[in-house]
Amino acid sequence: MNQQSLRQKLDYIPFVILVISALILIIKVIANKNGLLWKHYLGFIGIIFIMLAFFRNHKTGVITIGLVLLLGLFGLLSFSATITITTFNIGKPEFSIPIFYGQSIYLLWISIHLVISGRYYFGIGTKKYWQDFITQKDE
Repeated sequence: MNQQSLRQKLDYIPFVILVISALILIIKVIANKNGLLWKHYLGFIGIIFIMLAFFRNHKTGVITIGLVLLLGLFGLLSFSATITITTFNIGKPEFSIPIFYGQSIYLLWISIHLVISGRYYFGIGTKKYWQDFITQKDE
């Protein structure tokens, strides 16, 4: 197995983490007889989008994982039975500046994703990156 093949296999780790979290969510909902929220349904849709993106192209799948994790960070989707939004502010209570609002577990998951797959994000702010991304063939 060459190094490129190993790296591509490692890119699936954040996806596996999301799938395991979704399965745990389903088990908890069934065991506790709770209902799912719209954020959970968006999470399931996100997993489907990631799978479809990986079938299209590996790089597209990795970028889609990053997008799903970013949406989860800001609380727009969730893979947790108890959705906990954390806020951090600096300053006095009457005049505080928010520095973070979101689900803190996603900070860990995004960190793992960037350590493993950060190479796909170099140059993401450039026009050339997006031109190459749109016209790319499978790696």
